[in-house]
Amino acid sequence: MHAQPVKMTDDQLMAKGVEELNQKNYEEALALFQQINLDGKSDDYKSALQKVMTDAQHGSDERKAARASFEKGQEALKSGDSAGAAQNFKDAINNK
Repeated sequence: MHAQPVKMTDDQLMAKGVEELNQKNYEEALALFQQINLDGKSDDYKSALQKVMTDAQHGSDERKAARASFEKGQEALKSGDSAGAAQNFKDAINNK
């Protein structure tokens, strides 16, 4: 018999999500936060969850923008546009 993976409690999901967020693992943090069941939770808990989810979403969006800028820089470099590549790489660095 195979053991079923243990389902994390909402508090464990929140703690692990905050840990991932602090390590800048935004997508992982979001995935954990989205599994939390808000039924019966206090307004303070819901507010705290909303804040960390917003932070994780913002970090995820910034990371996606940085990846897109980096890829544009790579394409500009391949086509011989070193000035365009440099600007795209700078944009990637500035999106944290």
